[in-house]
Amino acid sequence: MRWHINNLIISLLFIVININTKTNAQENLNEALALAGNNKKELLRVLEYYKNDSLKLKSAIFLIENMNGLFTYNNEIKEICQPFYEEYDSIAKADNYDIRLIGGKIEERWDEFNNKNFLIFQLPDMPDLENIKAKQLITEIDLAFKAWKENVYTQNCSFEDFCEYILPYRRTNGIVIDNARQMFYERHHGAYFTKAGKDMIEEADSLLHKYSNIKFSKLYGADIPILDATTLEKLCFATCDIRCWFNSLLFSSLGMAAAIDFIPAWGNKNNAHVWNVIIRDGESYALDPFWVPDRWEYKKMYTNETFDLTWGRSRLPKVFRNTYKNYFEGPGIDKRVSKEDVPDLFMNFRKKDVSGEYFKTVDVTVKLKDIPEKTYYAYLCVFNNGEWKPVQWGKIENGRVTFNGMGEDIIYMACYYTSVPLKLGRFKN
Repeated sequence: MRWHINNLIISLLFIVININTKTNAQENLNEALALAGNNKKELLRVLEYYKNDSLKLKSAIFLIENMNGLFTYNNEIKEICQPFYEEYDSIAKADNYDIRLIGGKIEERWDEFNNKNFLIFQLPDMPDLENIKAKQLITEIDLAFKAWKENVYTQNCSFEDFCEYILPYRRTNGIVIDNARQMFYERHHGAYFTKAGKDMIEEADSLLHKYSNIKFSKLYGADIPILDATTLEKLCFATCDIRCWFNSLLFSSLGMAAAIDFIPAWGNKNNAHVWNVIIRDGESYALDPFWVPDRWEYKKMYTNETFDLTWGRSRLPKVFRNTYKNYFEGPGIDKRVSKEDVPDLFMNFRKKDVSGEYFKTVDVTVKLKDIPEKTYYAYLCVFNNGEWKPVQWGKIENGRVTFNGMGEDIIYMACYYTSVPLKLGRFKN
């Protein structure tokens, strides 16, 4: 009987908010609730709580229907690592957080600690659908709405932008969902983004300056677990991806629309890159996640046309924006294609292409030959760190493939991708 009541509640909720059935929203929600298992009752409490507030109800549905695949690293990791964090804190304070002095000491301590506790990285993840509580989700939604309506730069943004860039309780997988949004709000409410007549960039700079003590570091192999904002504030060093989620959480806690953009691989040098953007009236303002003099120069540096005196010539094949919403497309959802035969980049559906916000794009069409049997997609790759790395996919049609929205002035190679033999990815020209 309980099952029928739950589904009746869901059906009534969708009638109230009049969701377009073309989006399969009800199907997505039902699927998410089914995957929640015993935690389904907690998610239903959230929907019931907002049954008389259509906008917050839509927000709750947006979060729940896109929640599958999101997770927190096991909570025990932070508890196990607490003695190391305390030792780190003592060493760092004694040497005034000078990375030149503390680097070797911390690395030695971490290696020793990690060797004794290596099993922490084998603890099972905690899926959000199965673990997040109603009170927790309701608190996040209410705080997001409050900050949104108080923010003079975003209070009139679209509901879609609110859901994507202000509402999400999670900015990256693994991070513990705690009271960080409320903590940041209580620290800075009223001091930033609430008074008309100010300059948005200057306000953002002023806020970021308060956290300028958090500096860039590889963090000794980047394997020291940093699962929440308070731990990062204590350690004071981070890689770009860690600082990006910290900044996104900080901005969104004050109602500022914020996101994380990334290059999967540079087109003319090794490695990848990630940075923050804040969004106002549909326009994105890109910034370095750390406190550096040219932190707002990305839109000038990443045009695929310029040469920067500090960073040299940057060539970007693609830029994607991390999203909370799933954008299902491409080979990753094609049932004809084995998931092992899809590069990891295209199994990540929480992203959208924003290359056109940074540089002029072109579509690249390639005539193919020797197409392997039952091969439906090809991939455009750049040479990076000694191998060809895929940055875009294209569907093979009539012996040709078109790769949409590519950056210019870059050497590419079109490839097929297969997991055989040895179940390792390899490319074939």
